[in-house]
Amino acid sequence: RSYIDCYKNPNGKSTLRKYPFFVCHTEEYWHHLPMALAAMFVNVIFVVSLLSWAAWVAPARYSADDAFRQSIKFFVYKWHPRMWWYSLVILLRSSSWPALQQRYQTVRFFRICSCSLSSP
Repeated sequence: RSYIDCYKNPNGKSTLRKYPFFVCHTEEYWHHLPMALAAMFVNVIFVVSLLSWAAWVAPARYSADDAFRQSIKFFVYKWHPRMWWYSLVILLRSSSWPALQQRYQTVRFFRICSCSLSSP
């Protein structure tokens, strides 16, 4: 998130919000951007995809496969077997919430609503 969050300074240059010494849209920035995007892909998209697949196949494999049950227990142990899909709802809410907070952090209505929606 912080690698793509640039803001304009009074001197006319854009720098990263978290690392103000790093100037955006320079040769160094474009050199490191593919690695940052790859890391975001692995940490966000791959993990969400893997857990979505696990929740999708859990109803069929949970009772028959002991190894699968042990590996996915952390993800589905709270829910009733008929509510297997609810872990997907929580996963999507938890993974999209930080992006929404980052995108709409200046909108007053969103900041007020985020106080009530951010807790599980």
